[in-house]
Amino acid sequence: MSRVIALFVLPLLLTACASSENATSDESSSGATSDRIVVSDLSYPVSGLSVYDLIQRENSNWLRKRGSSSINNPVPIKVYVDNAGSPYGGIRSLRRLNAQNVATVEHFDAQEAQYKFGLGNVSGAILVRTRTGNK
Repeated sequence: MSRVIALFVLPLLLTACASSENATSDESSSGATSDRIVVSDLSYPVSGLSVYDLIQRENSNWLRKRGSSSINNPVPIKVYVDNAGSPYGGIRSLRRLNAQNVATVEHFDAQEAQYKFGLGNVSGAILVRTRTGNK
C-alpha cells in the first residue's frame, strides 16, 4: 500500500519542485526582476520617461505602501539616489529623475530598507543608481 501511495505522491512532489523553481525566476524579457530594474536591459527606449513612469510600467507595486505601517503610521516610501546617506525624497521625487540617466532601480521592502538605510524606512525604500553615480 505504501508503494502505491509513493508512486502517486512522488510525481506530484517533483512537479511542485519544478514549478516553484520557475516561480522564483522573476527575470522578464524586459530587463526587470521583482526587486530590480536594469535600464540597459529593457526592450524599449526610455527617452522621455521619468523614473516614476519606468517603475509604473515595470512594477507599479513598488509605488504602493503595504503592511501595517501604511495604515497605522503613514510614513512614505523613501527614495535614495546613488547610496546617498540621506533620502532624495518620497515617491513624487521619482518624477524629477530622467530614466535615461539611470543604470538600475532597486526596491527594498521595509525590513531590507531599515537594514540598509536605517530605522526610519518602515514603508520600504527605492534606490536609484545613476549612470554617473556611485556603483
